[in-house]
Amino acid sequence: MKSRSPIDVVVREIGRILAEYGFSAAGREFRLRSPLGDWLVVDVQTSDASNPSRRPFYVNAGFLMSAKWDWSRSAIPGKRELPSVADCLWSTRFDPRFGDTSMRWMVDSEATLTAVVDELERVLHREIPVLVRLLDRASIAASRQA
Repeated sequence: MKSRSPIDVVVREIGRILAEYGFSAAGREFRLRSPLGDWLVVDVQTSDASNPSRRPFYVNAGFLMSAKWDWSRSAIPGKRELPSVADCLWSTRFDPRFGDTSMRWMVDSEATLTAVVDELERVLHREIPVLVRLLDRASIAASRQA
């Protein structure tokens, strides 16, 4: 049996965490769609600096309103069926808080992998609930009126 790469382990763990919030997985991309068709997209982007012993990567997130996605799909021939972070109106990267200002996560050993997964879980549980609220337009409208 082939062993899984560190990035595969990270992607699996991110998928497990995001599934708790209702996201579905497709490879290294995770999506959550609101009843009105708005999207939250999270992806794992490997760095060009990756090699077999050193695996830097980024965890990106984006928000996309249904009207923008509908327009993009009708105006751009060959547009993908599902949105990516690049399609989003707003996007960000999750900060590893390991003192690396590049927003890059790094896996270079089994011990590092465990630490990265633990930190990703902490960061995602802190950030994803905030982002999920973007999909509730009534909540956003109410907070603007308060």
